[in-house]
Amino acid sequence: MFGELAAIGAVACWSWTAVFFTIASRSLGSWMVNVCRLLMGCALLAATILASGSSFAATGFQIRMLGLSGIVGLAVGDYLLFRSFVMMGPRRTMLVYTVSPALTAVLGLIFLSENIGLLGLAGMTVTLGGIAWTLKEKREDAAPLNRAAVACTVVAALGQAGGLILAKSALNTGIAPLPATFLRMAAAAAAVLIASPLTVHGRRLPKMKGNNRAFWALLGGAIFGPFLGVWLSQIAIKYAPTGIAATILSTTPIFLIPVSAWVEKEKATAKAVCGALVAVAGVAILFIR
Repeated sequence: MFGELAAIGAVACWSWTAVFFTIASRSLGSWMVNVCRLLMGCALLAATILASGSSFAATGFQIRMLGLSGIVGLAVGDYLLFRSFVMMGPRRTMLVYTVSPALTAVLGLIFLSENIGLLGLAGMTVTLGGIAWTLKEKREDAAPLNRAAVACTVVAALGQAGGLILAKSALNTGIAPLPATFLRMAAAAAAVLIASPLTVHGRRLPKMKGNNRAFWALLGGAIFGPFLGVWLSQIAIKYAPTGIAATILSTTPIFLIPVSAWVEKEKATAKAVCGALVAVAGVAILFIR
């Protein structure tokens, strides 16, 4: 149950991260926000490790697995997810992205011999059904659905699933979630910086000066996302089967309903609320499995 509770905490953090990064992206651009969130996350994680007296020590196997996990999940997977948002909007993207827990469960069964049981499968089905119902509650005012966008989203979901499996293989060897999160984040940050040199987008840097709202939004997003959110997600996959953890982690759109209602003044429809209740019921099944 500890892993499931950590997953709930991660989703709550990511819900606020979406709000903070939306505010920051409007001023700084998505690329700058993506790079800064990873760098700020690394700094926060490193400071926490030093302050807690923890160790950065890791074996060669752990470094390789966590490094690949960061590149596959946080760098490539997140980049493709952001691209999907642009091509067909967040609602349709998240609807297609709900295949991620199923992919994670399959990979967990193949590579980690994880068996979540019939009750676990039932909980996953109910949860994902509630999410799909919620995401379909209103028409998307975005670009038409196209094969390229769907393919991009599926690959992003596969990257998320692969990243979780790679991280779990390292966590199973004894490394603590905190240094594991730092190694994932550092590898992702390095990959993004190498793939997209900072000088190419240097013209966006002056926008940070004097823009207190964007700065505090970016900092808030970094704290709740790459720092607390990803850290809690590593705890979740360490102490719970990856398929179960991935299912709970996919409920972010449900948690966004009250957050959006409060911050963005978006009125939740009856269908959205019903879908959220179904998803919560599915999560409850996962807790009692």
